[in-house]
Amino acid sequence: MEKSLTLKQKFCDNKIFLIVLIITVFAGAIRFFQLGDHSFWYDEAASVKNVQQILEVPQQGPWGPFSFTRGERVPPLYFFVVVPFYLIANNEWILRLSTVFFGIFSIPLIYFLGKLLVNENVGLISAFLLAISPFHIYYSQELRPYSLFLLLTISAFILFILATRNNNLKYFWLLIITITLGIYTHLYMVFVLALLDIVFLIQWRKYRHLLKRWLMVHILIFILSIPEIYILMHHILLGNTHLADSYNVIRYIPGTIYIFTFGRFFFTNFPNIIFIIIQGVIYAFTVLVLLMYFGKNRKKLRANQFLIFLFSALIIYLAIFLISIIITPLFDEMRVHYLIFLLPMYLILIAFGLSLISSKVLKNILIITILCFSIIINYPYFFQWDQIGRGNFRGAAAFIERNSGEESVVFHTDDRSIPSINYYLHGETQQILINSNVMPEINDLDEFWLVVFHPSSAISYMEASANLQNDLSNSQLAKEKACRNFLDDINFEIDKFQSFNGKNEIFVCHFVQQNK
Repeated sequence: MEKSLTLKQKFCDNKIFLIVLIITVFAGAIRFFQLGDHSFWYDEAASVKNVQQILEVPQQGPWGPFSFTRGERVPPLYFFVVVPFYLIANNEWILRLSTVFFGIFSIPLIYFLGKLLVNENVGLISAFLLAISPFHIYYSQELRPYSLFLLLTISAFILFILATRNNNLKYFWLLIITITLGIYTHLYMVFVLALLDIVFLIQWRKYRHLLKRWLMVHILIFILSIPEIYILMHHILLGNTHLADSYNVIRYIPGTIYIFTFGRFFFTNFPNIIFIIIQGVIYAFTVLVLLMYFGKNRKKLRANQFLIFLFSALIIYLAIFLISIIITPLFDEMRVHYLIFLLPMYLILIAFGLSLISSKVLKNILIITILCFSIIINYPYFFQWDQIGRGNFRGAAAFIERNSGEESVVFHTDDRSIPSINYYLHGETQQILINSNVMPEINDLDEFWLVVFHPSSAISYMEASANLQNDLSNSQLAKEKACRNFLDDINFEIDKFQSFNGKNEIFVCHFVQQNK
């Protein structure tokens, strides 16, 4: 009898392992798909520049390989991780590999987290939801630290659970290392630690014998994080935060849920409303099922560790929200990814509700519907990036390179276009920022380039998508006029012009002197 149970258990374990492996491979295939097709935009090009400064020989200034941290407010760890990939090859596909790996490794980890917090079934559904998450797919292909941040967050949750359940010093040390690495990846890792503090306090009776070790965790994390605290103070004193000055309550709370669910892609108003309604009904239904379950099983309510984690996550979100309103914005509609550390709780919540649906047919229909929605939402990301993406900087730079002279100068109307254009021009062409207050000296130039950058948020792009900025996009003359608006000099005429569509539109104009 015992032998048959052992064989059955082994079969179940092998089956679960195979399912997790299939989900992980599937997630990897999605994240590797067209990895190098999208051009680097401002943040990604800035990441490459940070890596180049790390490798700069000889190093400039007393900060040495950390000199880039004076201008980059994201902590330095991720950029050091990218260094080996940069040494292999300096192109989009290779450099984004590190981000892809972190995204893929997060899949089995969230399975394990879901299993620890609830059960195996919830872990599997959570892994599947993360695998197809448009939000996670997007940041698993971006050359920024957010997929690493999420990986370390999930790891910290797992290590906290193991450490407190087993009172094993090894897990406490691993937790210290993980959270410290997280702080050197993104400063919002302190909110992860605060979330764990709330969990610890809620379960005080259960964990009070661990107080000394928990205090030790905080003290060591603080000591190990002193260099990053110094860098943070440097940016605070310089006022280098780059966050919004105002906080839109109505937009940001629903916006967080929207972006966690649908990612950073917006369709035209009518399809967007349809997606929101259908997916909203599905997710609301799963939450309702969960509430009904705990309504019938109130004794399990207080003891359920996932609900304690979820409640703690809500407190952290509310705290960030209140700080953003009262003191200073900690995130805005453009930076919901700062809150990616809350994504595991959101997905496990949905997975928990789905797992409680008794009808297998209904459960499978809902899961397939979520998968279909993910495919539809991810389609424009993979196949219509030039129309909806952050800007075709590679195409703009190639146009300049094909038509440039040996001493060409490129003027920019927005500093966000400079890093990307400079990257694709290999730093060989002079890049200069202009604005209404600082105009360039052009009389001595025979010819020059002007890059006009028209950024827009995803929401404003969605609102304008019906007519797609008719005043700028539908008329070649109107587009050229956009260049003239920045430089109206009768001695120069536009010789070549090309526009590159997208959420962020780029106009590239070549000016030549009329008398030469």
